[in-house]
This record gives sequence, C-alpha cells and structure tokens, in this order.
Amino acid sequence: MEEEVKFFDESFKSQHEKLTFRMICLEHLKKIGTIASKEYRGGYNQSKIHHIGNYAYKEDVYIPDTREEYSNAIDYLHDILYPHFDSEMNEADGKLNNELGEIKKDLDNYKDLKLEIKRKLFINLNSFLFRIKYLQGKVFEEEVGE
Repeated sequence: MEEEVKFFDESFKSQHEKLTFRMICLEHLKKIGTIASKEYRGGYNQSKIHHIGNYAYKEDVYIPDTREEYSNAIDYLHDILYPHFDSEMNEADGKLNNELGEIKKDLDNYKDLKLEIKRKLFINLNSFLFRIKYLQGKVFEEEVGE
C-alpha cells in the first residue's frame, strides 16, 4: 500500500503553537520531494476481487498518474507563492506558461512534456525561494514583505 503524504504532520502541531506561511511552504516542499523520489507512471484502472463468505465481487480502483500528482503539487506551490514573485520569477513563469501552451498541441506526449516543464518550474520556484532566503529563521512574511 502506498504511503499517504500528509500536508500537516500531527506531531508537528504539538511542537509549535502557530502554523506560519513559511512552515506551509517547507512542508509542501517535503511533499514534493516524496513524490519526486518515486518512479513516475501513468494512471490506470486496477481490478480487485473481494470475497465475502461465498460471494465475490469485483471493484475497479483507479491508480493515480504520479506525473500528474507531481505537476499538481508544483502548481500548488506556485499558486501560494505567486503573490510574492519578484520580476525574475514572473519572467520565468511567463516563459514556462508559453512552453506549456505549445505542448498542448502534442497530445501523444503531453503528460511527459508537461512533467519536464513542471520540473523547470520547480527549479525556478526553488531559485526564487533561495533569493528571498526562505531557509533563514525569519518568518516568511517578514522576509518578503519588507
């Protein structure tokens, strides 16, 4: 069974009184790291047979596309950081959105090409976080807002 990655670790809540924007970003980076550390696969339906007494029934279960999980996780990070983008990140974002628009024409390889673009976006998002020094001990809003 695949381990579910939680957005917020319950043990973390007991250690800290309030959840900051910076902590949300770091937790999500951790989640992206977990998704990115696995082999990517396309989504598919899997049939499972369940037995109850003398009866058996078939259940179809969709196994998610891990390429889409990765892309969606990066989109979420993009969306929460978007209001804080600097000019360099805005420029990179525009270029990658144009690339994404171009590859939609190639439906046969769309998900694989999209995955490559999302990796570029993730690299740019991490570069942005480095520029604003998100790993320093300050609260995220103070780092960006001033």
